[in-house]
Amino acid sequence: MSTQPITITESGMRFGPFAQDKCFYVEASKVYEAIQDGVKIAEFLLLRNNGSTSNNNPVIWIVEAKSSSPHPDNPSGNFGRFIDEIKQKLVNALSLGLASVLGRHPQDEPELPFAFKKLRLSQVQVKFVVVMKDHPDDALSPITDALKEALHPTIKTWAFDPASVIVLNEALAREHGLINTTS
Repeated sequence: MSTQPITITESGMRFGPFAQDKCFYVEASKVYEAIQDGVKIAEFLLLRNNGSTSNNNPVIWIVEAKSSSPHPDNPSGNFGRFIDEIKQKLVNALSLGLASVLGRHPQDEPELPFAFKKLRLSQVQVKFVVVMKDHPDDALSPITDALKEALHPTIKTWAFDPASVIVLNEALAREHGLINTTS
């Protein structure tokens, strides 16, 4: 297996580079190809350490990239559909990622990075991350608020941290090490 870092281009943004054993490009995986009919999915899962001195448990960042969004006050309801689609993609990526770790999709075993295979799922936290291309900082808050509300049942049932939803623009994604600084 190659140890070249993974770089992912989605929605006009270049993510990475990421270590192969820490990134599962689920949208391009064979397991997703086998189940994709009627199943929307986020771009990739990235395994990171919490970084907290009191708790260094792993965190799976589930990343969805978007190039645009409707205005939150859109009277036609497009904003609600936009949020629902993102929620579906993030929750489906969570489900498929965890199902893969649990061995529910044997065809996925060769693609699943080693670091994911050895996870103790009871200790894992999740960050649902949406990266918006060309969005000013002040346009992120309505998306964050709506997505937090939409994902609230998932976050509560899995006992994830209440701050598990993050919406970033390209500049903030660079600060979080998601987007290459040269892209």
